[in-house]
Amino acid sequence: MHLPLDKDKYFSLEAHSSLPRVDLRFVENHTAIVTDTIRDIKALKPPAATEAPLPHIDLKALQAQMTDAEHNFQDTRERYGVGVTQLAQNVFDAMSKTMPCRWDGQDILCYTVRIKSPYQAANCSGPNSSELDRVKKVLDLERFKMEKDNKRHSTGGTHSVIIVTTVAGGVVFPCYAKMINQPVGQKRLTNIAIVSMKKKCKKKEYKFEIACYPNKVVNSRQGIETDLDEVLQSEAVYTNVSRGDRALAKDLKACFGTADQKEICKEILMHGTLQITGTEREFFYESRTNEIVTQLAEMCIDSRTGYPLTKDQISSALQEINFQVRVGTQTMTALNKGKKEVNEAKVQAREAMKALEEKMPDRIVRASMRVRIVHPGEDDKFDNFLAEVKEILNSEGETSPVFGKVDSVCEDADRHILQVTCHPSLYRPIDQLCKKEYPKGSKSAVTTQIVSSRVTGPEAALRPVASRRGAAASNPRSSSPESSVGSNAAPTVARKGPQCRTCNVQQFDSTKEFREHVKSEWHLINMKRELKHLPPLDHLEFEMLPPEVRENFKAVDS
Repeated sequence: MHLPLDKDKYFSLEAHSSLPRVDLRFVENHTAIVTDTIRDIKALKPPAATEAPLPHIDLKALQAQMTDAEHNFQDTRERYGVGVTQLAQNVFDAMSKTMPCRWDGQDILCYTVRIKSPYQAANCSGPNSSELDRVKKVLDLERFKMEKDNKRHSTGGTHSVIIVTTVAGGVVFPCYAKMINQPVGQKRLTNIAIVSMKKKCKKKEYKFEIACYPNKVVNSRQGIETDLDEVLQSEAVYTNVSRGDRALAKDLKACFGTADQKEICKEILMHGTLQITGTEREFFYESRTNEIVTQLAEMCIDSRTGYPLTKDQISSALQEINFQVRVGTQTMTALNKGKKEVNEAKVQAREAMKALEEKMPDRIVRASMRVRIVHPGEDDKFDNFLAEVKEILNSEGETSPVFGKVDSVCEDADRHILQVTCHPSLYRPIDQLCKKEYPKGSKSAVTTQIVSSRVTGPEAALRPVASRRGAAASNPRSSSPESSVGSNAAPTVARKGPQCRTCNVQQFDSTKEFREHVKSEWHLINMKRELKHLPPLDHLEFEMLPPEVRENFKAVDS
């Protein structure tokens, strides 16, 4: 296309700066449109006289914008290395945030320091020692951040390399290689419990393993979990789960008689050996220790005060006597055989109790228990029975002496009620004596009832007292002051007044005394405890209750 005006006259501002400016969009019958190439100029009709003229074009501003764009593009080109790896580009970008950097081939220049591949602190060199030290410190810090981010964002996939290019002004400029993560067709087995089984076939031993979810193996063997998919992470049989080596079909057929891996997984799951990790073993140890300490807290008392011991005191005592908690073969065997875990904590708690009584008799003793015995026989037969009970209470154990005492003896209509406090090891002989008193199948029987499994208080720790035996033998139907546990011991006279079954007071001297008892806090608290299905408190236990505990009991809504 040819313009009717002189080209140099109107298009060269440098040669004719004194000439007036001409709007190129309105030259003759043509309109110039701002485009990339001259081929896009089209001939248009001149605008109507009523239309407003187009705005003025500032060529100097356009030229300044073009210059800035070229500078920015040049700076961008200088930031990207040619033919470098993604790691090198990441190092350059990180270093350029804190100090001036530029590329020199595949090397990075920071000040006068040159960083060569593989871009570690050991690959830095420079004439200035202070600059070299600073660059090394910054490089180590940035590399540490990059490695930390890579671990956090790692997906475990494969990497592909693509070449990123930039097109500017018709020029194709290669930038750098960029790596992208792609998913892989592998199943990662993590946080698993491995169950293994060994099989012998044709004079050769094979080992097979399956991958299960933690804590699901024991539930499956105990019948709690029946869905196999909830137990197995993969319905595949392996020779080594850690390496992902699967078992051959011919080996499975030879050892199990079938190639159905689901059936084989069931057999390995039920009869295989469960591998316990160090973390699980530590968990079992802590759990077993807590169970033993809890049971000891219910079994023993302080021999000096007669009151219960805290768990911290018991733990310290076990450490002093060097008691070793076992999480051994019985627990592991129970887990592997699918049985319920053996109550080994109870066995070890008894062993610990014996050790504490032997090594710390002045601090810790076994708590006594209170038993009520109801004998329906005649007086002569009951006297013989009472003598045998006292003989058991005053017996000595195999390792250490154990003692008991008769708290109260009273008559109620045609039966005799006997209440004793004894060492727990004496309860079985007393119970056997009660069963032998009347033959099996007879109409009458001696019954026993545990009133309290742990007696606490100043007189709870039983000790051998010579006067106790003499006092008990001199008057078998009465309770002496030495053998009485508390002030609620019933008098030894014949029954004349009323009795309170709520507080286990067998007899009052008069009706007036009984009415005063019914109005007392002792009776009120025992009524509250009876509604809550709790055993009653004797008068000594009631006296030892703190005032705030009494108020709390009385405030309970019945």
